Amino acid sequence: MARVARSLAARLLAPRAHPRLGARLPRSRDEQSCARLVRTFPSSAVYPDDDDDDDVRPADVAVPVLIVGAGPVGLTLSALLSRFGVDHLVCERRARPSTHPQAHFVNNRTMEIFRPMLGLGASIARSQPPLEHWRRFVYCTGMARGVELGRVDHFDDGTHDGTQGHDDRHHREVSPASVAHFGQHRLVPALLQRAVALHPRGRDGFITGATLTRVVTRSHGAIRPVTARLSLAGFNRADDPNDSTLSVDADVLVAADGANSKVRESCRVRMTGTPTMQHLVNVHFTSASLAARLRRDDRAAMLYFVFNPAVVAVVVAHDLRNGEFVAQIPFFPPHQSLERDFSRAQCAALLEAAVNGGTDGGTNGGTDEDLDDLEVRTVRAWTMSAEVADAFVTGNSRVVLCGDAAHRFPPAGGFGMNTGIQDAHALAWRIATWRAVERFVQTGGIDAGRKTPTSESPDFDPAHPDVVRAHLMRSYERERRPVAVGNTRLSVANFDQVLKVPEVLGLPPALANALVNAVPSWLPNAGDVVRAGLAVGRAQCGSLLVGNNPVGNARRAAVAEMCNPKGKGGDGARDGGTLRLQFPAEDLGFGYDVNAKGPRTPPRWTKDAGVAGAAAPTHPPNALVVGARVPHAWLAVLDESPPGEQTSSGSERGGKVCGTVSTLDACEPGLWDGPDGDGRVARKGRRPGEGDVVVSGDGKVKNRAAAPVVFALIAGDRDGGAGAIELASRLRANAPAGVAVRVCVVSSPSDVSSDVSCDEWTVRAVDVDGRWRAALVDAGLRARTTAVLVRPDAHVAW
Repeated sequence: MARVARSLAARLLAPRAHPRLGARLPRSRDEQSCARLVRTFPSSAVYPDDDDDDDVRPADVAVPVLIVGAGPVGLTLSALLSRFGVDHLVCERRARPSTHPQAHFVNNRTMEIFRPMLGLGASIARSQPPLEHWRRFVYCTGMARGVELGRVDHFDDGTHDGTQGHDDRHHREVSPASVAHFGQHRLVPALLQRAVALHPRGRDGFITGATLTRVVTRSHGAIRPVTARLSLAGFNRADDPNDSTLSVDADVLVAADGANSKVRESCRVRMTGTPTMQHLVNVHFTSASLAARLRRDDRAAMLYFVFNPAVVAVVVAHDLRNGEFVAQIPFFPPHQSLERDFSRAQCAALLEAAVNGGTDGGTNGGTDEDLDDLEVRTVRAWTMSAEVADAFVTGNSRVVLCGDAAHRFPPAGGFGMNTGIQDAHALAWRIATWRAVERFVQTGGIDAGRKTPTSESPDFDPAHPDVVRAHLMRSYERERRPVAVGNTRLSVANFDQVLKVPEVLGLPPALANALVNAVPSWLPNAGDVVRAGLAVGRAQCGSLLVGNNPVGNARRAAVAEMCNPKGKGGDGARDGGTLRLQFPAEDLGFGYDVNAKGPRTPPRWTKDAGVAGAAAPTHPPNALVVGARVPHAWLAVLDESPPGEQTSSGSERGGKVCGTVSTLDACEPGLWDGPDGDGRVARKGRRPGEGDVVVSGDGKVKNRAAAPVVFALIAGDRDGGAGAIELASRLRANAPAGVAVRVCVVSSPSDVSSDVSCDEWTVRAVDVDGRWRAALVDAGLRARTTAVLVRPDAHVAW
């Protein structure tokens, strides 16, 4: 076994720096540390009663949770589990993070999740391009020299000042965090750095170059519930030189391995929807001179929808500070291929046409943009899909699908990565709660011999850890699948909205598809026929479009009207306009309770997109509704100084303000983790809602014990919140170690209660802007007597 450890570790633990991380990941080179990779996790023994007849080899590693995939979803889940002290192993098939840009829009809810994660939200806000560089979509015949057909400013409601470094009025009202434009290729290294820093085993909790080849799940009560077989690049077992596999036993396996999930395939989970909506080629390129000209000529944008006789493309400006772009170009296999139609030289020519307007594509004056510094980095083909897995949980509730493994959306609207990260957030507290119950049983809190669910014993104990886990995993599927269904349908509706612009310009996509389908692939020169037909279609965007003629004038006016926020197309996917960037109701207002009373927003989609199942209800952001995210409101937390003292403003009594938190922070493991990351805290040291901090001899804070799963009671200050405090005390007394209840007693600024007894789990706060009271009143509740129970994922329980 030592030889296995040395061989494996020599491959996996070699020091490697990543330019985006800024520092080497903590990998030790000595043989003893290398062997720890396998030795640090307990190994399994062979159990003859296991029902896996062809796999009697003991597992090399046994771990409570195995996460397959180290993309944004898997790394987010890893960081969250580490905060809860849940041991786990992450395996990733790539040797290092991809540098090819993919998703780039981070919505409000995801930024809220990142906010307490070692300051990741604040780091993204600081590192992203200035808002002025990405607030618009531009429709044009050429990015730099073509005719501009229309532009949409997605922050034109008067609440955004175009600057960053502080929250504007709009975001302070609806969320403690702003949306962001930050590429996935930059996000993954930042997440990896934090996941490694938080993991109890550090870098030893991650394996790269590991491809999953098989998943075995077993019946209830089996000692080895799930076994995953991993194939490791450059590794051979000491006992069999032809075997390069590592066997991992886990209690729960989480599939975060992307759209082509091997876990989902191995577990035979079916996807329903539309598997192929469109084929595209992504061309990652850089050009600092192009970025400089776009900034100089007031043509900075996040997306450029380009239509000219040479090319039709959507160009994503990932960063106009250094000139990083990705062009998405439709292509039509089998008549087209990467090798024949999208070589680097051909892609460079297409990009120059996209910049300068193409032949007869019109200009806005001047000469063609000099693109001597244009560099094509990578070219990749991909297929746009709209599918949702029939089940998010399988294998006796031991295998859970997250992110693209569970759902695949068109990119229109930016819901793919964001929905996946929110899946991880919804799953993490459930796994941590199940582990807390399991530890409670192991330490004698519950009789470990009580019944578990089997076919032979249908009457089982609801407090048994296996029953708790199964219930929590089923609730994950029950809540998250409808969200995925709704976001799939909305993304398809958004994509249909994107297609309306080329239709207005005389380029109906259905016609291109009909052409491709009409030409048999066996026909000699079939590719030439298709290319010629597509070129005839693109000719509609030449002089006919940009010239002073009735057809061109009408088409340009139609696109301009669609881009006009005050015109008939001003409400995006609902009223026939262009593609929107933000969807507040679907971003912040999705709910988990279809029977909850309260305001709802109508769906922005009208077709089911071939996806079976009901969609989650959506509510106005910050509406207080059971099952929805708790409304955001700023709370000024008071310290325990004697009553009667005033702040410098003289507006609060009964203690000094020691910091400001959001209502969303109340259910975080650390009340101040989010504010600390955003730099909002007035002072450091021990604060209300914190336990004792252990400081080492060098003055650094040591790692605290595993943070608990926190439910929060946000209560009015009637009688000092005595009722809520007593209820929370009873709940804590009956909860297993690792599950806690925090009480926030909220007062109005004009009448601060000084009768609250504060401790680690009880804090006094002031409703700074009156927004918490407004949310309660809008829901028909009384501010001073109402208590709202908030789950660890910030959704309202009651």
